[in-house]
Amino acid sequence: MSNNRKGNKRLSIFLVLRSLELMSDKENPIKQQTLANTINELGGILNLNLWCDRKTVGRHLRTLSAAGYKIVSIKGKGCYLESNKFTKQENEMLIKLVEDSNLENDLKLLLLEKIIANGNTLNPEQICKYLKSEFNIKRYHQIICEE
Repeated sequence: MSNNRKGNKRLSIFLVLRSLELMSDKENPIKQQTLANTINELGGILNLNLWCDRKTVGRHLRTLSAAGYKIVSIKGKGCYLESNKFTKQENEMLIKLVEDSNLENDLKLLLLEKIIANGNTLNPEQICKYLKSEFNIKRYHQIICEE
């Protein structure tokens, strides 16, 4: 997407928050420039009139902090949203445990939906990898992996 500074910056605060939820944790902080690039890329993919730069991300982070979100900044490393949600590694372990369990497929599906819906930090490729393995639920796989 081009650097059109007249794009909608108001919508970008929500995308910054969601990106922090999905892409960062204590072990994986994300830099403001990376967030700005991600927001602009999402704006292009979603065909939104959207533009965001590093300074805009900084203002959004301050606004979110003032609104009560626990955003932790690590000098030179980036920032992350501190929460009581599981880390990337914990989510991977939970998904693997559910897959390997002796539970009925319907209950496995329900548990996997809850794990992923609760804002985990897995990337879509990792989620698809798990779902394509031994535990392959077509409906769930189609919803998450868009195949």
